[in-house]
Amino acid sequence: ALLNQAEGVTRFISVPVGASADPVTLDITYSNGSATGASGCQNGQIAIVDQAGKTWKVASACGTTQQVLSATITDASVTELFILMTRNTDSSGGIRIWKIDTTR
Repeated sequence: ALLNQAEGVTRFISVPVGASADPVTLDITYSNGSATGASGCQNGQIAIVDQAGKTWKVASACGTTQQVLSATITDASVTELFILMTRNTDSSGGIRIWKIDTTR
């Protein structure tokens, strides 16, 4: 609900991780639906944020080549992670998520 109230995120995926003293690593394989244009990135961004709103990692999602965004979460109170994705001003395509891995 809080993400929807922000009105700035166009898409997100929820990843439950369960609270634990052991760190958890989240690896996301992603790409942009559009190739990188002459002026650079096609306005793609991706981020990993926890249920309390703490941002763990942010990256540009440029081009159609698959990339990996990785973050190791060391806060034992984290129970859910959100993969936030946005693309502004593009008429088609989107951020593509190819694989999500969690490791403890």
